[in-house]
Amino acid sequence: MGITGDAVGRLRLAGAGAGQMPTASAVVADIVDVATGLAAMSFQAQMRCRSQPSVALLPPEEFCRRYYIRCTVDDRPHVLADVTDVLGRHRISISSLHQDELPETDQYDQAACLVMMTHRITEGQLKAAEAELAQLASVRGRWLRMPVAD
Repeated sequence: MGITGDAVGRLRLAGAGAGQMPTASAVVADIVDVATGLAAMSFQAQMRCRSQPSVALLPPEEFCRRYYIRCTVDDRPHVLADVTDVLGRHRISISSLHQDELPETDQYDQAACLVMMTHRITEGQLKAAEAELAQLASVRGRWLRMPVAD
Protein backbone atom coordinates (compact mmCIF):
# COMPACT_ATOMS: atom_id res chain seq x y z
CA MET A 1 0.00 0.00 0.00
CA GLY A 2 1.41 3.40 -0.82
CA ILE A 3 0.49 6.91 0.22
CA THR A 4 1.86 10.16 -1.16
CA GLY A 5 2.01 13.23 1.03
CA ASP A 6 3.19 16.80 0.34
CA ALA A 7 5.61 16.94 3.27
CA VAL A 8 6.67 13.28 3.36
CA GLY A 9 6.56 12.22 -0.27
CA ARG A 10 5.65 8.65 -1.17
CA LEU A 11 5.11 6.28 1.79
CA ARG A 12 4.93 2.53 1.64
CA LEU A 13 3.15 0.68 4.45
CA ALA A 14 3.90 -3.00 4.87
CA GLY A 15 3.75 -5.72 7.48
CA ALA A 16 1.32 -8.20 8.91
CA GLY A 17 0.69 -6.13 12.01
CA ALA A 18 -1.70 -7.46 14.60
CA GLY A 19 -4.10 -8.84 12.03
CA GLN A 20 -6.15 -7.64 9.12
CA MET A 21 -8.72 -5.51 10.96
CA PRO A 22 -6.45 -4.03 13.68
CA THR A 23 -3.84 -3.09 11.09
CA ALA A 24 -6.46 -1.51 8.83
CA SER A 25 -7.87 0.44 11.76
CA ALA A 26 -4.44 1.76 12.76
CA VAL A 27 -3.58 2.74 9.19
CA VAL A 28 -6.92 4.53 8.68
CA ALA A 29 -6.47 6.37 12.01
CA ASP A 30 -3.02 7.56 10.90
CA ILE A 31 -4.40 8.66 7.52
CA VAL A 32 -7.19 10.61 9.24
CA ASP A 33 -4.60 12.28 11.51
CA VAL A 34 -2.53 13.27 8.48
CA ALA A 35 -5.60 14.50 6.55
CA THR A 36 -6.92 16.60 9.43
CA GLY A 37 -3.55 18.04 10.39
CA LEU A 38 -3.36 16.24 13.71
CA ALA A 39 -0.46 13.97 12.76
CA ALA A 40 2.16 16.38 14.06
CA MET A 41 0.50 16.52 17.48
CA SER A 42 -0.13 12.75 17.64
CA PHE A 43 3.38 11.74 16.68
CA GLN A 44 5.03 14.38 18.91
CA ALA A 45 3.00 13.11 21.87
CA GLN A 46 4.12 9.56 21.13
CA MET A 47 7.74 10.64 20.92
CA ARG A 48 7.49 12.48 24.25
CA CYS A 49 6.23 9.30 25.88
CA ARG A 50 9.15 7.33 24.50
CA SER A 51 11.76 9.84 25.60
CA GLN A 52 10.72 9.90 29.26
CA PRO A 53 13.30 8.48 31.65
CA SER A 54 12.23 5.27 33.27
CA VAL A 55 10.81 5.59 36.75
CA ALA A 56 12.23 3.45 39.52
CA LEU A 57 9.52 1.55 41.33
CA LEU A 58 9.43 1.53 45.09
CA PRO A 59 10.11 -1.95 46.50
CA PRO A 60 6.95 -3.39 48.13
CA GLU A 61 8.69 -3.50 51.52
CA GLU A 62 9.06 0.29 51.44
CA PHE A 63 5.50 1.11 50.39
CA CYS A 64 3.91 3.15 53.20
CA ARG A 65 0.21 3.03 54.10
CA ARG A 66 -2.21 2.29 56.92
CA TYR A 67 -3.42 -1.23 57.64
CA TYR A 68 -6.55 -2.83 59.03
CA ILE A 69 -5.53 -5.88 61.10
CA ARG A 70 -7.78 -8.51 62.64
CA CYS A 71 -6.61 -11.49 64.65
CA THR A 72 -7.83 -13.99 67.19
CA VAL A 73 -6.00 -14.09 70.52
CA ASP A 74 -6.39 -15.75 73.89
CA ASP A 75 -8.63 -13.77 76.22
CA ARG A 76 -6.30 -13.59 79.20
CA PRO A 77 -4.09 -11.05 80.96
CA HIS A 78 -0.98 -9.68 79.22
CA VAL A 79 -1.91 -10.79 75.68
CA LEU A 80 -2.53 -7.24 74.50
CA ALA A 81 0.75 -6.16 76.09
CA ASP A 82 2.60 -8.94 74.22
CA VAL A 83 1.02 -7.97 70.89
CA THR A 84 1.63 -4.24 71.28
CA ASP A 85 5.20 -4.89 72.49
CA VAL A 86 5.99 -6.69 69.23
CA LEU A 87 4.33 -3.95 67.18
CA GLY A 88 6.17 -1.25 69.13
CA ARG A 89 9.57 -2.86 68.58
CA HIS A 90 8.86 -2.69 64.84
CA ARG A 91 7.85 0.99 65.14
CA ILE A 92 4.20 0.22 64.34
CA SER A 93 1.79 2.66 65.95
CA ILE A 94 -1.86 1.79 66.48
CA SER A 95 -4.40 4.46 65.64
CA SER A 96 -7.39 2.48 66.94
CA LEU A 97 -8.01 -0.83 68.67
CA HIS A 98 -11.19 -2.76 69.41
CA GLN A 99 -11.96 -6.00 71.23
CA ASP A 100 -15.49 -7.19 71.91
CA GLU A 101 -16.22 -7.91 75.55
CA LEU A 102 -16.62 -11.58 76.41
CA PRO A 103 -18.57 -13.05 79.33
CA GLU A 104 -16.60 -13.23 82.59
CA THR A 105 -15.23 -16.68 83.42
CA ASP A 106 -12.44 -18.05 85.58
CA GLN A 107 -11.06 -19.94 82.59
CA TYR A 108 -8.58 -18.56 80.06
CA ASP A 109 -9.64 -20.78 77.18
CA GLN A 110 -11.77 -18.19 75.40
CA ALA A 111 -10.68 -16.51 72.19
CA ALA A 112 -11.10 -12.82 71.54
CA CYS A 113 -11.18 -10.99 68.22
CA LEU A 114 -8.71 -8.12 68.20
CA VAL A 115 -9.20 -5.43 65.53
CA MET A 116 -6.57 -2.73 64.97
CA MET A 117 -5.99 0.13 62.59
CA THR A 118 -2.38 1.25 62.24
CA HIS A 119 -0.89 4.60 61.45
CA ARG A 120 1.14 4.72 58.22
CA ILE A 121 3.80 1.98 58.20
CA THR A 122 5.81 0.14 55.58
CA GLU A 123 5.01 -3.31 54.28
CA GLY A 124 8.44 -4.39 55.50
CA GLN A 125 7.67 -3.30 59.07
CA LEU A 126 4.41 -5.24 59.05
CA LYS A 127 5.93 -8.40 57.58
CA ALA A 128 8.70 -8.40 60.19
CA ALA A 129 6.18 -7.91 63.01
CA GLU A 130 3.89 -10.64 61.65
CA ALA A 131 6.73 -13.15 61.67
CA GLU A 132 7.36 -12.40 65.33
CA LEU A 133 3.65 -12.32 66.26
CA ALA A 134 3.19 -15.77 64.72
CA GLN A 135 5.57 -17.08 67.40
CA LEU A 136 3.37 -15.86 70.27
CA ALA A 137 1.45 -18.71 71.93
CA SER A 138 -1.47 -16.37 72.63
CA VAL A 139 -2.11 -15.65 68.94
CA ARG A 140 -4.49 -18.15 67.36
CA GLY A 141 -4.45 -18.80 63.63
CA ARG A 142 -3.53 -16.37 60.89
CA TRP A 143 -3.85 -12.60 60.84
CA LEU A 144 -6.12 -10.82 58.42
CA ARG A 145 -4.54 -7.62 57.18
CA MET A 146 -5.74 -5.25 54.53
CA PRO A 147 -4.05 -2.11 53.24
CA VAL A 148 -6.11 1.03 53.60
CA ALA A 149 -6.08 3.60 50.81
CA ASP A 150 -6.51 7.04 52.36
